[in-house]
Amino acid sequence: MKDGWKLPLAVLSVAGLTAFMTVVLIQMPPAAAQEVCTGVPVKPGDDLDAMVNGASRTKATTFCVQASDTPYQIDHMVVLNTGDRILGEPGEEITRGPASYGVPLVSIRPQGTVGKMFTLRPNVELRWLDIGGAATEYHDNGSPVQGTGTAIRAGQSTASSTMEYLSIHDNDNQGIGTMNGKLRHSELYRNGTDTAFGGITAAAVKGIDEYEAAFNYVHDNPANGLWCDVGCDAAGAAMPNGYWVHGNLVVNNGRSEIRYESAPEGLATGIHASEPTALIEYNEVHGNSYNENRGAISVVDAQNALIQNNVFGTKTIEGVVGTTTIDSVTYGPNAFKPGAVKARDSGKTSRTDLWNVDIVDNVLNGEELRGCELPDDVVDCQGNH
Repeated sequence: MKDGWKLPLAVLSVAGLTAFMTVVLIQMPPAAAQEVCTGVPVKPGDDLDAMVNGASRTKATTFCVQASDTPYQIDHMVVLNTGDRILGEPGEEITRGPASYGVPLVSIRPQGTVGKMFTLRPNVELRWLDIGGAATEYHDNGSPVQGTGTAIRAGQSTASSTMEYLSIHDNDNQGIGTMNGKLRHSELYRNGTDTAFGGITAAAVKGIDEYEAAFNYVHDNPANGLWCDVGCDAAGAAMPNGYWVHGNLVVNNGRSEIRYESAPEGLATGIHASEPTALIEYNEVHGNSYNENRGAISVVDAQNALIQNNVFGTKTIEGVVGTTTIDSVTYGPNAFKPGAVKARDSGKTSRTDLWNVDIVDNVLNGEELRGCELPDDVVDCQGNH
C-alpha cells in the first residue's frame, strides 16, 4: 500500500445483521485542497466501469481509485449518477505561468473502441484522472457518429459539477463535450485530431451552457481550445460570471483558443439581450490560430463579453514543481492576422448581432485587435498596451 493510504475496517449494520466493508482514505496533498477520500476503493486490476455503472442510481457514491502502473481499461462508457465522485490518488502538481495542473497517477483508457468514455449527471466530481483515447465511431455509410471521440460528455450535468486535476488528451473529437460546471487545474492536449469534426465540434472543451475554465494548461489541440457556442445558455446565479475563462495558459492550438460564439443563439437583427455573458481575463495566450486564422481569442455573433488583462505575443514561461524549475518553454506569437483578439459579426440574418463587447487593458506585445473599428456599443477597445 502506498504511503498516505489507509484501509480501516468499518462496521455496517444492515437489517439487524452485522456486515463488514472496506473504506479507503486518500490523503490529498496541500495543493489539492487537503481532502481525504472516503468511499469505495478501486484497486489495480479492478473493472472500473463495471463498479461505477453497477453502483446505486439513487444514492451518491464516491470511488477512491488507487494509483496503478498500468491504465485501468474500460470497455463501456462510465456513467456518473447524481452526486457520484471518482477521485484518483493524487500526483504531482506543476505550475506553468498562471496555470497549475496535476500529473495524475491514475490513467483510464478504452479497451477496444469506446466513443464516449464518461458521461456526467448532476453534481458530480472527477479529480486526479488521466483520460485519453476516445475514438470516432462510424455509421455504415462511413460518416462519423456525432459525439463520439469524446472523453467526457457533460450535457446531462449541472453548474455544480467539478472537474479538477485532470489530464485529458488524444481524443479524436473533444476532450469535454457539452461542458457544464467547473474545470480547473487540468491539462488538455491533442484533442480534436479527427478532421471530420474540425470546425464543428472538435475542441479541448466545448459547451453550450456557461461554464468556468480556470488555471488550466490547454495546448497543442489542432482545433479550438476552450469554446462556448450554440447559445452558451445563461446559468444564472450558479455561474455569476457567465462563461468565465480565467488564469489559463492557452498555447499552440490550431484555431481559436478561447472562443465565444452565437450567444444567445439566433436573435433577430437589432435585438439585444443582457444574458448570457462572457468574462475572459488573466489568461496567457500564445502561438495560436495557425491552422485557421480565427484570432487567439474570438467573439463571433455574440453579446456581452468582457476581455481584459490577458497577455499575448512571444513569451518564455517556466514550469515549476514545488520550488524546482523543470523547464522553460518559449511560445511564439499568435497568427499575425487576425492576431490577439477578433470580434466580428458574420452578417447572417439567422445569427445574433455582435454587441456589447469590451476589449480592455490587455497586453498585446505588438499583436493586433480586430473589431475595434466598429461603434463603441458594439466593440469598445480601451487601455490595451
